[in-house]
Amino acid sequence: MLNKKPVRFLPFLAMVVFATGCSSSNRRAQTASDTTPPPPPAPISSNDPYRSSSDSAAAYPNQGDYREIIKLQRANLSEDFILQRISEDRKVYNLTSDQIIELRNNGISERVIAALQQSGTSAQGSVRIPEDSVSVSARNSGSPLTSSQASSGPSMTWEGLVRRNSGVVIFKSRWDPGTLTYSDGQVRWVDAKDSTKNLLIPERAINEQFLTCLKQAGGNECFEWGFRTRDDEEYRFRDVSWEQGGILKPRAVHDFFKSRFPNLIDSNQPVDEK
Repeated sequence: MLNKKPVRFLPFLAMVVFATGCSSSNRRAQTASDTTPPPPPAPISSNDPYRSSSDSAAAYPNQGDYREIIKLQRANLSEDFILQRISEDRKVYNLTSDQIIELRNNGISERVIAALQQSGTSAQGSVRIPEDSVSVSARNSGSPLTSSQASSGPSMTWEGLVRRNSGVVIFKSRWDPGTLTYSDGQVRWVDAKDSTKNLLIPERAINEQFLTCLKQAGGNECFEWGFRTRDDEEYRFRDVSWEQGGILKPRAVHDFFKSRFPNLIDSNQPVDEK
């Protein structure tokens, strides 16, 4: 009987078939990968700290960058110039607490920071008040303060002011210290010493605001803010340190009312001495 040799090519044939199958699978996977479109890029979060300024500008075309104000400050530009720039640019600055602290650490005044915080109101435009929500007396008064602004606006408080005592002054100061507040559509003055001198005046009664400015060759120095009512009552306020040259607080009060009530009569009164 002939001895049959064992068949040895079967394992080799199995390996060839397996390798061919793997190669075909890889080609199919590569083809599928080439034809599958790439996934869309993830949206950029508005809170992404690495987001570029161009991305922010595209998403928020009227969004202001507080760091530009720091650049202006470092360029030794005046406070009045920076305030004018904020007013003309009409950008909205949504400041966080950390950003306010960073602004202060870089020498930005509270007056400029207040202008940045109020920029959203002026940039977004005035709010139209439905006629039914305005009282009859307010509609008939013709006051410029009720034409485009709601009484539910922001509240403001100014410390470190003195109010001019218009009565006969003998053996006492002409100026009474206290606190001025605007809130709920009313102007309040709380006297620091005598509660009988407190004031509570509705905004509808105010007819005009003004600044009293000392005549100077290089430009008038405005040191006093005041307003008149429709009944021709007049009230005047100065910085508590006005005798030492303090002028910032009256200007801050003036700028607030000018921003909130753009239709209010606004004037300057030049004088030869304080």
